[in-house]
Amino acid sequence: FFENDGKLGFEGDMGMRMHGKATRSYSQKSFKLYARKDYGMKDLEYEIIPNNLKQGDDITPVTSYDRIIVRNGGNDNEYTKSRDVFVQSITADRSYSTQAYRPIIVFINGEYWGVYNIREDQNDDFIQTHYDIPKEDVVVIKVGKLEEGNEEGIKFYEDLLAFANDNDLS
Repeated sequence: FFENDGKLGFEGDMGMRMHGKATRSYSQKSFKLYARKDYGMKDLEYEIIPNNLKQGDDITPVTSYDRIIVRNGGNDNEYTKSRDVFVQSITADRSYSTQAYRPIIVFINGEYWGVYNIREDQNDDFIQTHYDIPKEDVVVIKVGKLEEGNEEGIKFYEDLLAFANDNDLS
């Protein structure tokens, strides 16, 4: 990874996997980079997204990642590639999580792949890093399926949905 001034920011072996749903059909693909001990580094220890501060802290920079998303712009891929990052940035002062980002230019094996954005992956590591909640206490459910955590978490989620359905929350 090279910084804007051409200096080497970091280097290391990481895993790589395709990322996205419908956007996989675009010629420019999104992907995730995984830091794992088996690949050579347990975590990516680098301030890869400048000014990415812990949620609600405004002082402590995030300097450790186990996964990062190299995003093609999502559904805005064929246009500005910036609508999602724009919306995330203008709502970053609200009391909910947003994904920090950094625009980059990607080369793979020396071949130009285009303009991308580095994004945080919102997973159990994200929750632990930003909110100091241990990973083992985090449950991430995406589209009704358990992504991170244990099966017990699904029961809590279903109980919450049942409560919301059975009570007038207005």
